[in-house]
Amino acid sequence: TRNPGPVLFREDQRFTHPLLWVLLFGLSAVFLWMFVAQIVFGTPVGSRPAPDWAVWLLLLGVGVGLPAFFRMLRLTVQVHEHGLDVRFFPLAHRWIEWRELRLAWARNYRPIFEFGGWGVRWGGSGHWAYNVQGSRGVQLVYQDGSRLLIGSQQANLMFYTGRRLNGEEAVKIGLADMVVPLAEVRSAAIALAKDIS
Repeated sequence: TRNPGPVLFREDQRFTHPLLWVLLFGLSAVFLWMFVAQIVFGTPVGSRPAPDWAVWLLLLGVGVGLPAFFRMLRLTVQVHEHGLDVRFFPLAHRWIEWRELRLAWARNYRPIFEFGGWGVRWGGSGHWAYNVQGSRGVQLVYQDGSRLLIGSQQANLMFYTGRRLNGEEAVKIGLADMVVPLAEVRSAAIALAKDIS
């Protein structure tokens, strides 16, 4: 059994996009209407109505089951001293040791163009993505060249590595705009404020 050590960083994400939920509940409303009309009031729906058992199945499977399934989906990423624990509950789980990786960086991506959308997605040529929303993530490249993109709402690599950055590194990756010696922080802040105003 592996001992990943303490959690250095954790991010939990769910499908929260309002348009998705409008579509899911709209679909549920259609099947609920069909159920009420045909089962409750005895009025067949359409010119070739579905049998009653199929209406029940559609209501429970699609009208209730699909929104419940999307509500249950959760992407959890935990950074540990020895690796990453990536869970897309209940569909996928990967433990990735740091030594398995060749590269990792935060990046913007195009979920629809690169992966055909959000979820557990195959992008071809050994490229996978686990994402639930947005267009920012952490790209992992394994030693064998295969890739995994993990969607993130906190996509700065600093958060995923749990590593502290010095001032020069923060400027280099865009987290800060300048570095000044500690003794000059006050005067630099005042000068910057004057420049801005």
